[in-house]
Amino acid sequence: MDLLHISSDMTELDLNTGLALFDQHLQKALTNLQNNGFYMPHPPHYQGQGGVSVWYRGELPPDISELSDQQLGWYMSMLSSWNGYVQTKLAEADLNRTNAEEKLNFLQAKLQVALIGQKHGNKSLTVSQVKAIIESDKRYVEIKIAYIEFETHYKMIRAAAEAAESNWWTVSRRITQRGQELERDRRTPTGNIPSGPLFGTRRPA
Repeated sequence: MDLLHISSDMTELDLNTGLALFDQHLQKALTNLQNNGFYMPHPPHYQGQGGVSVWYRGELPPDISELSDQQLGWYMSMLSSWNGYVQTKLAEADLNRTNAEEKLNFLQAKLQVALIGQKHGNKSLTVSQVKAIIESDKRYVEIKIAYIEFETHYKMIRAAAEAAESNWWTVSRRITQRGQELERDRRTPTGNIPSGPLFGTRRPA
């Protein structure tokens, strides 16, 4: 059974044209965002040893309590940039997986319509036979693979985004704690307190 072409009298929109429209409109939406000043940021980087540029990926040392105030500020700044980057990439991954999912649903619906009333021998195709034909269609397999890839990207980037936000709050809390420690030290007297009474013994008049 040839499903590569569906006659125009069975559908209002040609299958291949419909599939192409999903990608075209997604690209149009992204282009409109760029034209309105939005852009895809790059991951933050810093100068490593020997002046080599190193991409920062949101990592933190095992024990941030050992970091100086300057180092805490550096990590806070880098994590803010990293968090902004992964959040944008997360949105991009979500758009791509949603687009692939909609294309998959569209393809499945169109093929189901094309198979209604089709015969397998002297009998109409069963539901399981229709499902098997659809899932073995070349276009279905290609879009399904793309969807799995985009879904994988989305889940991995979402995990990175959650870690980035968690690390940012970890550093933020440590900076707050450091400020509280400095405030306590400022209020605590550092001189020696006399061991005797603060006022002399009052003499009788």
